[in-house]
Amino acid sequence: MEYQDALDYITDAGKYAGTFGLDNIRNLLEELGNPQSKLRFIHVGGTNGKGSVSAYISTILAVSGYRVGRYISPTILSYQERIQTLEMKKGKLYEEEIEKTKICKWVDRIKKACSVLRKKGLSHPTPFEIETAMGFLEFFDRNCDIVVLEVGLGGRTDATNIVDTVICEVMTSISKDHVQFLGNSLEKITMEKAGILKRKVPIAAYDYKTQYQIQKKTDVISPILKQKALEQEAELNFADFGEIKVLKESLEGTDFNYKDILGIHCSLLGRFQVRNAALAIEVAKILDKIGWKIGIQEIKEGIQKTKWRGRFEILHKNPYYIVDGAHNEDGAKVLAESIDIYLKNKKLLFIVGVLADKDCKSILSYTGKYAEMIYTVTPDNERALPATKLAEEAKLHCHRVEVVDSVELAMKKAEEIENDYDAVVIFGSLYYLHKVYDYMDNKKEERDRIC
Repeated sequence: MEYQDALDYITDAGKYAGTFGLDNIRNLLEELGNPQSKLRFIHVGGTNGKGSVSAYISTILAVSGYRVGRYISPTILSYQERIQTLEMKKGKLYEEEIEKTKICKWVDRIKKACSVLRKKGLSHPTPFEIETAMGFLEFFDRNCDIVVLEVGLGGRTDATNIVDTVICEVMTSISKDHVQFLGNSLEKITMEKAGILKRKVPIAAYDYKTQYQIQKKTDVISPILKQKALEQEAELNFADFGEIKVLKESLEGTDFNYKDILGIHCSLLGRFQVRNAALAIEVAKILDKIGWKIGIQEIKEGIQKTKWRGRFEILHKNPYYIVDGAHNEDGAKVLAESIDIYLKNKKLLFIVGVLADKDCKSILSYTGKYAEMIYTVTPDNERALPATKLAEEAKLHCHRVEVVDSVELAMKKAEEIENDYDAVVIFGSLYYLHKVYDYMDNKKEERDRIC
């Protein structure tokens, strides 16, 4: 099987109607010999911050001497990012994406297993179920000490929830997202996401209490998690954002203290990243408590070495080009917070594209007021919201809005007038950011040739 054939097979599996529940993934994994049962997992659920928190945890573990598997979605630059392995070699951190030949190998094996399932009259797995199984096969083959597993959608019925060898559960920031699948209230969404919690498995959770105090709202999430933890006889550890002391913050990163750990440097930008780091520290402390050797120095080094693309990431300076994956209400709030910290009173040009199932009204209500000019684009995805509709909403918050036919054209137009602005901020769906990276990489090559 060739690489493109493997990708086509995964994509074509989308024609099979998915069913809520774990039967599909369970049947597939049984045909594959249940590779997941031979692995140990940290399961990361929530709405926003799953990727960043997973990156922190993975890097801390790798720095501590473990071979770490990391399973994420969506990806930005390449399909291979979805399945990664991290480890230290001769004092250097290596992040290795799954090789194309391995994707071909695993998909060929999965295809044969799916054929057996169909002959038995069972449902064909969905693309995400196939990818999840492929991740388990790869992590077992790579002999990973532990896997940091990111929930795809929701939690209770998500394919990743098939794992039963979890040593720590993690719950990041929770907000309204995918309401057509998870429910239209925070209570319903939290119940779905809490469906990953398992009996007597310790939990590290976001500090929702402080989050909602700042927003002057009632915290409905913590009580639900406390009740679920009680039912599962699981120890629940909340991060405490009141214990964060920011020492210095700039576009070069943030220095802060958290509880008894002093002088932490976080390269990822935004106060939300400091909060995500605090949650990752709680995870590290749980792991150390249950026998995984992780010291304070490893925690500090892990946070400093953590990289995570597409989260208030600076691609270019003078003027600044910044990309951010803010694609829902909470993501827009933290983007607005970062703009207030780093770009206050600056003249900004926005490029925005979102999917149709996202709350574009909330996204723009938090961010639109900061823009002097907004280009709206249509992400290259079947679920994309047309740029024309996004522009209608953008005009409620910014008097200069223009619909642009493509991401590349928007970048070209921005480049032509970039000297009129302090920064170009590109955000919304993660599904189109790879085109932004490609454009900036090509421009860098051109500049290097000229120099």
